[in-house]
Amino acid sequence: METLICELPHGDYNEKGIEGIDFRIERMPLSQDQKNDLVRNFRNGKGIIGKMPKSNKLMLFTPNGIKVLKGKPSDKSMILPQDWSKYAVILKDQIGEIKEIIRKVVREMMLEKWKGEGSTGT
Repeated sequence: METLICELPHGDYNEKGIEGIDFRIERMPLSQDQKNDLVRNFRNGKGIIGKMPKSNKLMLFTPNGIKVLKGKPSDKSMILPQDWSKYAVILKDQIGEIKEIIRKVVREMMLEKWKGEGSTGT
């Protein structure tokens, strides 16, 4: 019986507005063995490697962070498919977005209050 990989792995990074990355390996057109290898490498701290689509830099994603690789990796079981970025989803800092929405609403309320006080002559 095959095991289903579901929503693994997630990398939590808190860098440059990125709260984390959902790699969505379960959606990638890979064999179950390849998916299992990627998840295992990520979970054990070895990491997974993806080539950035614009810069062509190789990035190592581990549970503890992200870094640029200088050389080519020898372990092919760590490498994401070429089109990995079309499956992965960058999770933005939702708390920061909510705080900004609250700030905007408060500003609008204060402006309305001040406009209302000024128009009544008080």
